[in-house]
Amino acid sequence: MYRILIVEDEKIMRNELATMLKNNGYETCCIEEFENVAEQVSKENADLILLDINLPCENGYQICSKIRADMSVPIIFLTSRNSDMDELNSFISGGDDYITKPFLPLEFVARVKALFRRSDPHFYDASMTDPVTRFICGNLVLFPVSHRVTIQERDLNVTPTEFDFLLYLSLI
Repeated sequence: MYRILIVEDEKIMRNELATMLKNNGYETCCIEEFENVAEQVSKENADLILLDINLPCENGYQICSKIRADMSVPIIFLTSRNSDMDELNSFISGGDDYITKPFLPLEFVARVKALFRRSDPHFYDASMTDPVTRFICGNLVLFPVSHRVTIQERDLNVTPTEFDFLLYLSLI
């Protein structure tokens, strides 16, 4: 299971991200104290970092540069800042992707999976019947590409509307 570190100072957003990622089969951990963030990151052993730009003690660019000095873990900037210069600075400081808030949950999860696919040669697991995207909510698994639903590993026949409703519920 991949471990994703969330570096976000807004508690509601941090909790929503953690829930969304957990519902998609990821383990999450969060940084809630923003002094010496780069040092905390090095202790977390994360497979991916979600990093906000606007943080209380130092900005995300500075933190990203410090992380890059010691680690090559993938970093996605997740921020409300949407200027071209902000996006450029995120890549210059060492970020791998840039997502602006608000974002579409499906696109967010797809970008996380795409980053793992590019950075980990073993990302495609033989047990994954729909490797691009799957959403896990307890015993319920939704496969958006094939519109397939399983519950306790048994296929469940649903209409397109029922599938969309289940998908929506799994993301909130």
